Amino acid sequence: MRRRIYLRELLWTHGLRAGVNSVLRHERTAGYACFANAHMCGEATQDADLYAAMRAATWVFPDGAPVALMQRVLRTGTHHRVSGPDFTLSILKACAQEQLPVFFFGGTADALQQLHRTLARTLPSLPIAGHLSPRFAHWSTQEEHEQARIIAESGARICFVGLGCPKQEKWMFRNAAATHTMCLGIGAAIPMLAGQTPRAPKWVRQFHSEWLYRWQQEPARLTRRYTQGNLNFAKAAWDELRRGITTT
Repeated sequence: MRRRIYLRELLWTHGLRAGVNSVLRHERTAGYACFANAHMCGEATQDADLYAAMRAATWVFPDGAPVALMQRVLRTGTHHRVSGPDFTLSILKACAQEQLPVFFFGGTADALQQLHRTLARTLPSLPIAGHLSPRFAHWSTQEEHEQARIIAESGARICFVGLGCPKQEKWMFRNAAATHTMCLGIGAAIPMLAGQTPRAPKWVRQFHSEWLYRWQQEPARLTRRYTQGNLNFAKAAWDELRRGITTT
């Protein structure tokens, strides 16, 4: 059964620069941030646990042009897209400058090793407290507690969680407090930053067509995501607009 979601209740956000500064100011406080695109918001209409995780997040950034457009229409938050990969790179640069230790949770072991090599070259002063590539399976509560313990004991201040939606949002909802870090749900940013997954050229991103570039790379995996998830988002957005639920 389709749930009614109110986007205005989810999109507590800042622009890129203000968001980075806000995360850095809270780096001693456990919490988490979601980067919401149309797919994530659409999935939240079908998944009560994902919706709860998004509502409980410290920040929800609009990682998608349709979501940013809805913010403009609803007159809430920033009116510009805050890209997860761009935000991640900005935070990493700031952490290198401020000497804040970071942790990477998610991705394959090969991607994490390549990311270490890339960051050693591009951000040599960045303190990396550790990384963890979890097994691809459903995790027990005990396993999740162990994952959170490893992150907490690493001494990291910022944890980049790359498990994909909705797994990473639900994991952060359950475990961010136990990590004693500020967790950022960055999705596919780990292989992108490692150079394993090419990112769309800047001019493609400027035309809000990065989704098309990614779909061309992985049509089998992304076709349903872009059709069903985006359709659910469109239905939820139309329902909210039709009911006149706007902020003043």
